[in-house]
Amino acid sequence: MLRYSMLIQWSNTDNTYIVTVPELPGCKAHGDTYEEASKHGREVLEQLLEGSEKLEMPLPEPRLYEEEQVEKPTTRQDVFNVSQANSCSFCENIQEQAQQLTAGPGNVNICNDCVDVCRKLMESGIHNFDDVRIELAKRSPRKEKVEEVQKHIEKMKEIRQRW
Repeated sequence: MLRYSMLIQWSNTDNTYIVTVPELPGCKAHGDTYEEASKHGREVLEQLLEGSEKLEMPLPEPRLYEEEQVEKPTTRQDVFNVSQANSCSFCENIQEQAQQLTAGPGNVNICNDCVDVCRKLMESGIHNFDDVRIELAKRSPRKEKVEEVQKHIEKMKEIRQRW
């Protein structure tokens, strides 16, 4: 079994412990006690690993602890400084080329221009997220970006059908 990390945090809103797996967005569990949350987290992780193996769906490698690993930014200014080197996940403009770059979960970033394109597409009646992703990929200077996105969308459709 791969060795993924679990993050267990108390939620005042839900009045319970919430378990997340940082490398696997959406992999969550909860429990009334820390121990129960840990148990449920392990169960969900095992089910996810078994399912991905059956579907032959690769998962990202777990992040392993290293003595000399770089600390993650802890303040908004630190996050801003680190994100300056990032680029938009859609059009691939780097921070310096974009007016503003917003970081999201799973290392996905989006620039203001792409947000504007999304807004215009939705106003024109395009609400299918896959169609929006393809339109955003067309903004990339790399011609193969559209093909990459289309292949990813097809793979995700296959996986959804299997479930």
